[in-house]
Amino acid sequence: MPAELCGACRTKPPNFERAVAFGLYDDLRPAIHLMKFEGVPSLARPLGRLLADAVLTLRGEAPDAMTVIPVPLFRGKRSYNQSALLAESALKRVRAEAPAWRLRLVQRVLVRARKTDSQFLLSPTQRRENVRGAFAVRGDVIGQNILLVDDVYTTGATVAECTRVLLKAGAQSVRVATLARAGRDIAVRWQPPREVAARADPAQTQQLYIELRS
Repeated sequence: MPAELCGACRTKPPNFERAVAFGLYDDLRPAIHLMKFEGVPSLARPLGRLLADAVLTLRGEAPDAMTVIPVPLFRGKRSYNQSALLAESALKRVRAEAPAWRLRLVQRVLVRARKTDSQFLLSPTQRRENVRGAFAVRGDVIGQNILLVDDVYTTGATVAECTRVLLKAGAQSVRVATLARAGRDIAVRWQPPREVAARADPAQTQQLYIELRS
């Protein structure tokens, strides 16, 4: 079933094919905060398995072979890239459940060309300006179908800019998978995975956070 477009997307469709996410940011916030800001990269393993649920929903309409690219960090910002760790964990589960689906993780092909300000307190317009020209392609993506992986989709400014430079460099298509999606009225071609939504329980997510924190 084609994903429905919100009003903003009907006015200006996104440049990627589709975006999927495991759940809402409000439900996953404690665990994501620990992973990103409190130096607990090991959380990427269980959280990546949740991300895999969202990735697997693309299996029916995505190409048989895809290049998986995590959204990069600027050098020195953090000793690890949480998006890369999430992608590694997610792919382990995806390969176990869909061994015929050829997904290849590639890092350092998409890089940060310059440092950007934190997106946290910026408006959607400011977010787009903040990341404009912030990414560059440093490898061959010509003709490749890309799966772009990040931890959180907020307004879509970051993944849209990544998509722009990947397509400009010759990529065939770009799809987006994130662990969490912020808000409910997001300008994005986004469709909640039905089987994920059926299982998603904020209480279970909170329990996961408690178990991992202890």
